[in-house]
Amino acid sequence: MNIGIIGPTDLKRTARIIGIPLQKYVEAIQRIGGLLASTHNIVIIPDRGEDGLSTSVLVADIYRQHSSRGRVTGVVPDEWRWGSLRLDLTLCDAIERCATWANAAMRIVELSDILIVLGISAGTMMEICWGKWIKKPFVILDDYVSEIPLEIGEELRILHVSNLSELQSTILKLEPSSTTAP
Repeated sequence: MNIGIIGPTDLKRTARIIGIPLQKYVEAIQRIGGLLASTHNIVIIPDRGEDGLSTSVLVADIYRQHSSRGRVTGVVPDEWRWGSLRLDLTLCDAIERCATWANAAMRIVELSDILIVLGISAGTMMEICWGKWIKKPFVILDDYVSEIPLEIGEELRILHVSNLSELQSTILKLEPSSTTAP
């Protein structure tokens, strides 16, 4: 199963806004990389952010350290602007190219079976909003997201979890049954 990782590239700003220590936020994100490493592939936009501290990079770094079989797919726009200089393709086992940064938001949703939301930014909201048309579940870790506007959330499949145990059980419930006949 492919699990998309979406969230901000400026963790310092997000930690300040949601009122948690940056180190606690970073450690929680890293634990998610370890949790996913044993059983799932991940899909990211490999943007390191301004200071090299972004959700996708933190998850992918730990994931790669702990996964011997899993695969990191990076969604990479061909368009050269904005965060292009911050892209780190070394995090990726496979590259999925798309035309523009706007397409990248759509493409990560298309390639993912489930998306884990690890914070909110304008870019993350673009990715979430594609859920209106590309019907995928978004699992939100409530401690790291201040809110999703009700007007947006009503059109999407959003599942809220409060800790890693709930995240793990939610992912298991969303997995296709392995006993399904071919």
